[in-house]
Amino acid sequence: MGLFMLRGESWKTLRRIVPGFEPFSYDRSLYCGLRDQSDTQRQRVIDAGMKSIWGETS
Repeated sequence: MGLFMLRGESWKTLRRIVPGFEPFSYDRSLYCGLRDQSDTQRQRVIDAGMKSIWGETS
């Protein structure tokens, strides 16, 4: 949720009161330590354009 807020996709009412807030783009970001996700959550990461290396659980 934190990343979606920083990107401007959630908490829109609260973000309006943060002086100077501007959403950022994932194309210049590196996110390390992404936890195991459901298929829906994984698709949101892909749709957002984040580059990812997916691990597997056994």
